[in-house]
Amino acid sequence: MKKGIFLVVFAFWSAQYLVAQNVPVFISDSLETYINNAMRTWQIPGMSVGIVKDGKVVYVKGFGVKKLNAPEKVDAETLFMIGSNTKAFTATCLSLLANQGKLSLDDKVTKYFMSFKMKDSSLTDKVILRDLMSHRLGFETFQGDFVHWKSNLTRRDVISQMGKMETPYPFRTKWGYCNAGFLTAGEIVSKVVFQPWERFVREQIFNPLGMNRTVALSVELPVMDNIAAPHTIYKDKLITIPYPNIDNLAPAGSISSSASDMNRWLLAQLGNGIIGNDTLLPASVIRSLRVPHTILGNNSQQPRERHANFILYGL
Repeated sequence: MKKGIFLVVFAFWSAQYLVAQNVPVFISDSLETYINNAMRTWQIPGMSVGIVKDGKVVYVKGFGVKKLNAPEKVDAETLFMIGSNTKAFTATCLSLLANQGKLSLDDKVTKYFMSFKMKDSSLTDKVILRDLMSHRLGFETFQGDFVHWKSNLTRRDVISQMGKMETPYPFRTKWGYCNAGFLTAGEIVSKVVFQPWERFVREQIFNPLGMNRTVALSVELPVMDNIAAPHTIYKDKLITIPYPNIDNLAPAGSISSSASDMNRWLLAQLGNGIIGNDTLLPASVIRSLRVPHTILGNNSQQPRERHANFILYGL
């Protein structure tokens, strides 16, 4: 199976670590050496890095080239596909609508999709919006997902196919990553606001946050400038491959963005919706995404003294 390399890296350090460092020296003498070494090790032709701290952008820079053996260099405005980071935007859309009183995250999916079905019919009327966004439907991780990848199925087709799959685990007992669940959540946005998910996410999130380079759909990429080409390793060699059209799974993974724009997203996340003096998203919306819904397991790799006992998943 082809594996595309779509990489936007955003680096985080604890406040304690940054305070203990001379940040400009740390970045120029350590971070960039690390990045360049990593790019060689992983055969990454180009990437971009953004760091935000204390409500400010402290670093943003591009490295390498947008396409193998081509002279155009990556910069802070270069677009990369951000993959499943898209899901956080879709969850924000649903939370915004809940904040506006247009739906409840505890609503049943059948309230909006009368045709929605689970293979086990006894579950159909039990699935709520939170279940779609917290991967607790009972599926195995990625079960059936790659059948839909770059397929000619419509979004409605993908949702319908999900309803034909056996769930190997009892409902709400095990976390299983499900792109079709997030697609269903995005299509509920369309049902509620009578406009496509991609238009709503642009008008309600991209525009207010000033994410002016960010696009919601794969089909928008060919008409944009300054975009990174997808690559894969084939017979031990790095080659470019065509842009995939994954718009039938759009709310689960089709957004493309730049380091500069994603820094705006990070500022809003860390500021609970506030950038500078401007409240751009309600704090309650940001906080609602972080409420734990599923226990993934015990974080046994963390030192005991940190008390990090569980890995949890929100929306």
